[in-house]
Amino acid sequence: MAKINVLIVDADERYVGPLERKFTAELNGKANIGIITDINYLEVLFSTPQTLDILLINEQLYNVSIEKHNIGSVFILTEEVNEQERVNGHKLIYKYTSVREIYNMVYNNLPTELISSINSREKTKVITVYSPIGGSGKTTIAMMLAANFATKSKRVLLVGTDNLQTFAFELNDATRLKQGIEKELMNDKVAIYDLVEPSIIRDVMDVFPPLSRAKVALNIASDFYSEIVKSIKARNIYDYIVVDTATDFSDETIKLFGVSDQTLILVQQDRRSAYKVERFLYNVDCSDSRKYTIVCNQYKNEEENTLVSGEFDIKCRVSEYINYNPRIHMLGFRENCQNKDFNKISDLFI
Repeated sequence: MAKINVLIVDADERYVGPLERKFTAELNGKANIGIITDINYLEVLFSTPQTLDILLINEQLYNVSIEKHNIGSVFILTEEVNEQERVNGHKLIYKYTSVREIYNMVYNNLPTELISSINSREKTKVITVYSPIGGSGKTTIAMMLAANFATKSKRVLLVGTDNLQTFAFELNDATRLKQGIEKELMNDKVAIYDLVEPSIIRDVMDVFPPLSRAKVALNIASDFYSEIVKSIKARNIYDYIVVDTATDFSDETIKLFGVSDQTLILVQQDRRSAYKVERFLYNVDCSDSRKYTIVCNQYKNEEENTLVSGEFDIKCRVSEYINYNPRIHMLGFRENCQNKDFNKISDLFI
């Protein structure tokens, strides 16, 4: 869905700040919001054709020449209570009422199609976290990525797919999936979410409960988790499903790649890790940056970065580096998800 364009124009910088924050919070990533406090810049901007969905402008800065531009809805901010409701067909809003009331007046006077656009939900995005390197911090990164999304008011489900599932150690609730339900999940692909919903763990983010026993002991099919993710994605309940995969490069991993919108490949800078990355890239083409994002974890600036030394055939670019932090395992994912490096990683997918 294309973002809507909103412009707020008022000479008082202290006034437009709270308005901008209110519109940003309410429109939740669905709008490009600009502010103008400089009259000279306003004249320069409107000297060329402009297309806007919503314009809020102080009455002293409003000019009929604005009508020449392609603007869906114009709202005029007045400094005095006015008995008139409209000027030139545009809604008048007393600017010194609360930002909440101003937003509500704007929203309630928008065209129906624009309101539908604002209220429409984007489809669930599936992000798979994978690493060909054991001990790379893959599960930690997956949990912190999911928690970071949740702190940004996103609806998130974390799905762990390791054979022996120990990620519940980090959770307040370590409840496991009821024994025997795995067969029902494999047999009823349509009602997967309904079957598992009562067992979903509610933490910072929602968590698909770990299995009662190891996958190999339960004779889990290779498409077990890909079918679960596909089914829950189709319900469009979540903004993001974050999938933590096993390190082995298996049929299950390939199927999870297939149902994912984006895949985060976690790597490290030492020679052993770089060799494993080279072998992985020999089997999977990760050159499409829209599909694959490579991140180097626990990076030490003072040590050689074998990923870029030329010793190994690694043609894909590393998008971000997460700096080495010796305390990473001492803190839980709730504390770590606010780390500036992890904020950078989550921003790659929002």
